[in-house]
Amino acid sequence: NVIRETAGYTRMFKTIGCIGDSVTKGYVASSSGGVDLVDYSYPTYLERICGNKVYNWGVSGATSNSWLEGYKGSTAHIECFDGNHKCDAYIIGLGGNDGKNNDVPVGSLDDIKENYNDNPNTFYGNMDKIIRKIKEIQPKAKIFLTTYLIYDLSRILPYEKATRILATKYDNCYLLDLHLYGEKHCDDFDYSDNHHKNALGYLK
Repeated sequence: NVIRETAGYTRMFKTIGCIGDSVTKGYVASSSGGVDLVDYSYPTYLERICGNKVYNWGVSGATSNSWLEGYKGSTAHIECFDGNHKCDAYIIGLGGNDGKNNDVPVGSLDDIKENYNDNPNTFYGNMDKIIRKIKEIQPKAKIFLTTYLIYDLSRILPYEKATRILATKYDNCYLLDLHLYGEKHCDDFDYSDNHHKNALGYLK
């Protein structure tokens, strides 16, 4: 009753780049240890449903800072900004790991400097850097920042608030409020743990 056959107007975008952490990558937890199931990630489902080209630039365990620096040898950030993988739209879902152990402080809008390379290592500073680097290669791309689907939001509420603020700061930037439009469609059995979905959850 929930899953759409066409995902609506998403088909307008020929190419979509999905930036994020394990939730983007398609990580599924299990009693024998977690694993990245990219074939069951939401970017893969999106590509199948819409017929778009969708890049999965998710990196399990990444913060907003470590994603930019190539966490655990990832080249997602390089491919994203190399100019050969330009997208009509970008979906950015980061921050869940920033607040996990307070690895990356939230910061404030003051962390957004004229030259983004001068931004400090805060969530505001890193997200601004990602967004502006996208705008350098694709000035007219639509950028969607997502809230977080997670049982215990307490540790990342400041990061979610920052995401909502950042979504209002840039042209062609929008908020995907997954609490309002997504979470009501998900049940306990759609999760593989308190944070990560399972295959059905990612499809929803």
